[in-house]
Amino acid sequence: MLLTGLKKNQRLSSWVKWVRDDSKQPARETREFLERCFANIAPNQGKRFIQRIGSDGKENVHAALYELVAHELFRRLHLKPEFHPNSFAPLTPDMAVKIENQQFIVDVFVAHNSARTITPFPVKGLGNEITYTVDCGDRAKKIRDTVVSKCHKYLQTEKPLIFVVFLGDHWVEMRDVQIAVYGASTEDAWLREDFPHGITDFRQKLVSMQVERQPDGAMLPDENGQPGCPRLSAVVACEWFDTLSRSSPGKRLRCLVLHHWNPDFKISTGRFGGFGEVSWSSNASSCFALHSTASQRTVARFDGENNFVFRDYDAGDPW
Repeated sequence: MLLTGLKKNQRLSSWVKWVRDDSKQPARETREFLERCFANIAPNQGKRFIQRIGSDGKENVHAALYELVAHELFRRLHLKPEFHPNSFAPLTPDMAVKIENQQFIVDVFVAHNSARTITPFPVKGLGNEITYTVDCGDRAKKIRDTVVSKCHKYLQTEKPLIFVVFLGDHWVEMRDVQIAVYGASTEDAWLREDFPHGITDFRQKLVSMQVERQPDGAMLPDENGQPGCPRLSAVVACEWFDTLSRSSPGKRLRCLVLHHWNPDFKISTGRFGGFGEVSWSSNASSCFALHSTASQRTVARFDGENNFVFRDYDAGDPW
């Protein structure tokens, strides 16, 4: 069914064309998996989905295939995803899920490297160019701006939100998503000392000194001290990649759940299977302490029709 729609569309990204046309095993397995994902959405939404991937532009079609992966992720986590629900008209979120009897709106997007970071470099003696990339916070800012825009978009629904961010190319990293939402990576001391006051005060000093800084995190307090994007309960950063294992080839999914430090609706840890999670707890001094659940190197293999296999992944010892 998916191929039927994709074959009608000539405006596809190179990755989607690879999925559609390549005859080698990795592409075949990806197609077969996406077909299984497609079979698990409601039939009435399936017809609309085929129409969409047969006519939309390349970025929308690229993102649409990742929506199928996100739906399958939440289905196997037993969060009862509803694909493209109609109950929020005129808005059309990618899906809705239920956690602890609370409905969440889920929006999925793919984060690509900012064009501003890419510089062509001519190589003497060769007929083409190579490219190199220098990032000064542009990747995180692009993700942060998307997160803030989507929070404003769904504000009228008064529903809590979960955003799923897929890393769209090898230049974008998990730490870019962390910086986009928290203003720093989880390895940064500013997330472990007097959060969020310490990092907020430090960033204000940098502004007064006219020193260049990383982009503000979408969840950091606003000018009135209120949490940023309080309706956003969590951002799930995902990397869907081909394992380096030759004995057990195929796709693996790495996810890191970045919980809001002070959301309107808090999601308990452990609702996202064996994936790594970053959560927060408050203390008497009105600061929040960071907690890491499981390993940030944990990845999953989609196993059978309904399950996952979770293990830590290392490029030196892939599985």
